[in-house]
Amino acid sequence: MKLGEGSSISGEAVKIYEGTQFRSGIVLIMEENTFIGNNCTILVPKLVMRKGSQICAGTVITGRDEVVLNENVVVGYNCVLLTASDTPEGEFMNDASPEDKRVIRRGPIILKKNCFIGSLSLIMPNVVIEEDVVVRARSYVDKNLNLKNWIYNGNLPYMTRKLKK
Repeated sequence: MKLGEGSSISGEAVKIYEGTQFRSGIVLIMEENTFIGNNCTILVPKLVMRKGSQICAGTVITGRDEVVLNENVVVGYNCVLLTASDTPEGEFMNDASPEDKRVIRRGPIILKKNCFIGSLSLIMPNVVIEEDVVVRARSYVDKNLNLKNWIYNGNLPYMTRKLKK
């Protein structure tokens, strides 16, 4: 693993388990009592893990912006955190298309103190989740969760608009 300038892994009980892959040149900041589980894929330019935070096995964190896990945050098994994603507002939605024909939603993901993200959840770009929040398993989060001390869940698809053809 080639870490970028400004990376630091400090404190006691910091662990990165087998099979985890990192973006070359990543800025990785891990404070004490943090860990990244087996077979995770971390492809963001910067990942900050504050004291006591953990990323469980199989999680994918990818995109163009940073991800910050504040104190005692748990990201459950097989979650996906995206800091960049195509949207249907563009003419095309694939990586092979010219970028000027795509509309890409992007922004950092910030999980405040004591958040718990349940297994198999998907967190979209530019999301902030407030302190002491539980996101139940298999949830889809595409907007800020601003209320402290709440349990959120949801993955209910609904029609938003017809595609332009």
